Amino acid sequence: MNYKWNRVIFVIWALIIFTLTSYPKLTTGAPNIVGIDKAAHFVMYFVFALLFMRMRKDIDPKPQLRYLLFLSVIVPIVDELHQIPISGRSFSIWDIAADFVGFIAVFCLYRFSKKKVKL
Repeated sequence: MNYKWNRVIFVIWALIIFTLTSYPKLTTGAPNIVGIDKAAHFVMYFVFALLFMRMRKDIDPKPQLRYLLFLSVIVPIVDELHQIPISGRSFSIWDIAADFVGFIAVFCLYRFSKKKVKL
């Protein structure tokens, strides 16, 4: 897949995250399982980070990983802050932590893999 399509997919995923976090209160219809919300945050931002790395795969890996670490701090905080005025939503440090762990999992995948990761 070329760079243009990688960028399009990344932007679409970012818009999906923004849209989902803009709804007043999402319900899954599933039983109220402790941690399912945090798992969803982890998966959403794990995929976000993977798509980011794929979009920027032609760049030297070291600056790319620095950008990813920068995003891992900024994006979850901005995402939670934008939810404050939305009815039924609130700022949650635990959501930020789950988002951050999703980013860090991708960072570790790239940083510590013995072979080059090809996505």
